[in-house]
Amino acid sequence: MYKKFTTHFFKSAYCVLKNTFIAFIDDRGLKLSASLAYYTLFSLAPLLLLVISLAGFFFGRDAIQGQIFSEINGLIGNTAAAQIQEIIKNMELS
Repeated sequence: MYKKFTTHFFKSAYCVLKNTFIAFIDDRGLKLSASLAYYTLFSLAPLLLLVISLAGFFFGRDAIQGQIFSEINGLIGNTAAAQIQEIIKNMELS
């Protein structure tokens, strides 16, 4: 009885995973997730500029920039944080 239950469980789990994967591919999940990542990347700099400007009004611009970039550094690394910081500086100048 136990063997029959586990066999049925694994067959059902396999069927669910297979159908999920097929539906993901049919719905162009990879293309849509890549598009979302692409547009998120380009909307990040203006959003950070807005957040820094609004929060800087209350807490001081340098303190907010330091805190945000230390968080970014912890999440995605020093190189990416430096690039994002450079993008924000260039946006402030223009």
